Amino acid sequence: PRARSGHIAVSNFGAGTANTEFDVLTGIQTNMISMTNVSAFRVLHKAVNALPWDYQQAGYSTLFTHPGYGWFYNRQNVNGYLGFARQWFTENHYGALVDPEGAIFRSDDVLVDGILGDLNDRFTEGDWAFSFSVSYQNHGPYGGGGSSAGYLTPEGSGLSADSCGIFNSYLKGVSSTIAEMKRLKETLEGSPEPVVLVLFGDHKPWGGNGNSAYQEAGADFSLTTMDSFYQYYATPYFIWANPAAREKLGGEWTGDGGDFSPCFLMDKVFD
Repeated sequence: PRARSGHIAVSNFGAGTANTEFDVLTGIQTNMISMTNVSAFRVLHKAVNALPWDYQQAGYSTLFTHPGYGWFYNRQNVNGYLGFARQWFTENHYGALVDPEGAIFRSDDVLVDGILGDLNDRFTEGDWAFSFSVSYQNHGPYGGGGSSAGYLTPEGSGLSADSCGIFNSYLKGVSSTIAEMKRLKETLEGSPEPVVLVLFGDHKPWGGNGNSAYQEAGADFSLTTMDSFYQYYATPYFIWANPAAREKLGGEWTGDGGDFSPCFLMDKVFD
């Protein structure tokens, strides 16, 4: 696809989604806030300089969407401190569309429906929009129903049945997510309105207690080399513009975008 891509080096592994959100939205690196395992969101109790405020002041509609509970990570309060004028959670929007327990396994379809529906409303009303969404689908731990997906078998991979179950469950969810992100991109591609779409990973997935599935697969999490650092902390990002945006903005939208902290991601988007 016509996209800039690379990796961000997040501050957490297997959990801590809100830390990556904080980094991207504020331009501040999480480990500058706290050297403990406490989420950056847990220490926010008042408005802070953040990107959604800038968009609000520029006349944009600002929307946060997440098919999970607003109390988790205290997002229902923190997002207001960050500058989101509107928020959709299980409690006030998604609960009527998807069971909150089932949302862990499949909710990216309703997430994409909501993103596209709200953007269409904004376009119809002549508004600019800053829409920020956090997927809930495929949240770990993995195993159970996904273990029967036929990606890996002990016979074909040399991995244990438990590790195959973890990876198969994760890959089954990822396959569905990719299909929904493809639908999002293809729908926006045909829009006459200019749209820039940014996709990024919040952290590496859980891989068994003590990282058992990773260890069995031969991952190097020693953090003694750059490669082992990437294996533990790096997640992908993509910056894509639809034809209307490419025509309006110009510039090069393909190729290697480089690797950096998530606090620099939006700087790369603006660049």
